[in-house]
Amino acid sequence: MGTLLLIIVAVSLAIGAVILVLCGITVVKKNHAKIIEIAGNFHEVLKEGVYFRHPFLYHVVGNYSLLIKKTIIKLNNFSLEIEHKIVDPKMYHYNGHCFIEWISEKLNDVLDKDALSSSILSEAEKCGVEIESMNIYAK
Repeated sequence: MGTLLLIIVAVSLAIGAVILVLCGITVVKKNHAKIIEIAGNFHEVLKEGVYFRHPFLYHVVGNYSLLIKKTIIKLNNFSLEIEHKIVDPKMYHYNGHCFIEWISEKLNDVLDKDALSSSILSEAEKCGVEIESMNIYAK
């Protein structure tokens, strides 16, 4: 009876260890980045690769594609066609999560095309975003 109990405990511990290891594996695909926090504080940015992080200590709080995205935004006075990409995942996660929404909310009533363009470029820099191309069409 004692030997059977010892075997059950050993198998349970082995299974638990395997599950713990599997839960701690983080895979970051090509052209992606993940933001890792410990206890709610920034720890690191993971780029392409396979990582092991203790699952109870490290938490993935952001997963971002670093590829170019094309977005069309319709404002009151203009339509925008913007191609942008994330160049600083940490800055984007903590400052720029809502970059496109910011444009729609804050710049909806802008009347000057140059002011619109410079505002977007300025905000992109603060958010860790790089504008690849931007076309502004008057309505």
